[in-house]
Amino acid sequence: FPLAKKFGSQALRGVGGTQKQEVDARGRVVRNLERSEPTKGADVVLTIDAGLQSRVMERVRRERRAGLVAVDVVTGAVIAAASVPSRDQSALKAQEWSRIADAPDDPLFDRALTGLYPPGSTLKMVTALAALEAGVVSLKERIECAGTYRYADQSFRCWNRSGHGSCDLHRALRESCDCYFYEIARRTGIGALASMGQRLGLGQTWQGLGRQRAGVMPTPDWKRARFAKPWHGGETLLAGIGQGFVLATPLQLAVMTARIASGRGVEPHLVVPTDRPGALAAVAPLDVAPAHLEAVRRGMLAVVNEDGGTGRYAQIDEDETGMAGVRLAGKTGTSQVSRRSSEVGADGLRFEQRDHALFVGYAPAKAPRIAVAAVVEHGASGGRVAAPLVRDVMSLLLAS
Repeated sequence: FPLAKKFGSQALRGVGGTQKQEVDARGRVVRNLERSEPTKGADVVLTIDAGLQSRVMERVRRERRAGLVAVDVVTGAVIAAASVPSRDQSALKAQEWSRIADAPDDPLFDRALTGLYPPGSTLKMVTALAALEAGVVSLKERIECAGTYRYADQSFRCWNRSGHGSCDLHRALRESCDCYFYEIARRTGIGALASMGQRLGLGQTWQGLGRQRAGVMPTPDWKRARFAKPWHGGETLLAGIGQGFVLATPLQLAVMTARIASGRGVEPHLVVPTDRPGALAAVAPLDVAPAHLEAVRRGMLAVVNEDGGTGRYAQIDEDETGMAGVRLAGKTGTSQVSRRSSEVGADGLRFEQRDHALFVGYAPAKAPRIAVAAVVEHGASGGRVAAPLVRDVMSLLLAS
């Protein structure tokens, strides 16, 4: 149990009381000799509201397989975490265990904290910040996308086969141009890309949240240790669009989004420090230029709210939510599972061959409060499937 590990099981359980008595041969109490009163365990206040968590789960359950995490942008408090399908393990009967454990959709697997997925284009903010910080690209520089990027003797495709034409950073984020990010990833190098990813929370785990998996933010040393092979330049290009060796959990993607939105190194946590209220709000700023963060935020806002943006389905409906003027900023991602998905439409593929659908976002865009990351396994399209999921969950959270 994660809280027991964080605070110590004795701190949560407290100390039991004792009483010593003298009894006769028939077990009757003759007199009380000694007594110590029990001490109650520590009070623990969680950051998750049970009612709100239930409503979030109800929405996420519309998907066949998905993981979602929402965090407070200012403090890093985990507001909601959902993994579907799910099953109450405490209610399992012995004869049901093997059937549930072997179920094809794996309802005992925690996708929110231990599910590892290629982040796809949700990683492009990392690539953009790494390139801007390294000084290898400017906000106004335009890079041509003809639908294919040539590197050495290889061709790397853009998702838009006809190309995006001339792109600056803003348009490249808004329309998720792969060729633009191939080029700036090549200029930046894998070392700076990995460093920025780690700075934003990728490849990390945190105490007090239960079992997690660190994922992979690859480096040449990592590949040499893992495969005993050297790093290749083409692998840097793939890493720059969140493919190749890169793997992340929804929790890490939510933290990444919160750090971009706030400009601070927020740490996720489940327990409110009742002895030091407000202490977690004083989080150190990221070592990233504010102007670069702001440029990426404008791009994320455009993804959802400008013509041509890939995340238009994440727009918050003012009539449905009653939240006038609240806009969501985010980024779509569609990560490849099978090579066939680049040649055949989703309808022509088996479920397990379809791409994963991802979306990360924060709101309100002007004064960020909440960051959400969602992965819908084999959802095929981040913009059409994961974006509306995050929109609906964000609307629930903001209205609470």
